[in-house]
Amino acid sequence: MASYTKITDLTQMKNYVLSQLGWPVINIEVSNDQLEQTIIDVIVDFNRYNYDEGSYRDYFLFQTSAGQMDYPISSCREYGTSATLENVQHAWELSIAFGADGINTLFSPTHILLYDQYVNQGGYPGGPGSIGGTGLTLTNYSTAMVYLDMINEMFGKMYQVDYLPGREVIRITPIPSEALVGVLIFWKRERAEYLYNNPLIKKVSVARTGIRWARNLMKYGGTMPDGLTINASEMLSEYKEMDEKWTERFWDESEPPDFQVL
Repeated sequence: MASYTKITDLTQMKNYVLSQLGWPVINIEVSNDQLEQTIIDVIVDFNRYNYDEGSYRDYFLFQTSAGQMDYPISSCREYGTSATLENVQHAWELSIAFGADGINTLFSPTHILLYDQYVNQGGYPGGPGSIGGTGLTLTNYSTAMVYLDMINEMFGKMYQVDYLPGREVIRITPIPSEALVGVLIFWKRERAEYLYNNPLIKKVSVARTGIRWARNLMKYGGTMPDGLTINASEMLSEYKEMDEKWTERFWDESEPPDFQVL
């Protein structure tokens, strides 16, 4: 009985696809380059349409420059760590951070509110203001935080962030008039080696390779070099149907790109 073998690289993935099509019993008339490109295209499509396993939400501490609107991905380095920004599928939001440069952290609105509630009013656990009221103190603090969000939304600096895939740049509008540090929330493409074992990618890779095989066979009139006759048109129709069926699941099994649990 055959055991499950985890696919870890492109070579194993190619062997899997070929075996599902009948190799080595049947010679598969597809070149190595065609096979590799087909698998790569399937993964690119899965990254694009599946916001769950194909792409996932990630965070990047991003610094803008005064007067600059476009930031090439190749030159983006995370503030404080110098990590690179890579595999961006979709940019979602830029949230300007309080005290990211370490200067005003002590005097940020959140810190001032918490200090007032817990220290000035003695609301810390066991403090004079906490007798029977610690829960209320936290409620007041939570309410104040809601007001802060509303104030920031009405009067704060708001920036639109977009990813332009053709140019591979992050665009910030309006153009920042000063250097700012914020948290860039974006959707990151999952790396190929972590997707080879996804059932949908397996099925679609087999189907699309079958399509390529059928089209290649048509140049022989359905007769393979070894003399075996195959109905290439019927094969093409069958594999196209498989491709459409499983490719549609890329989106069907995806969560919305702006999905949040509150």
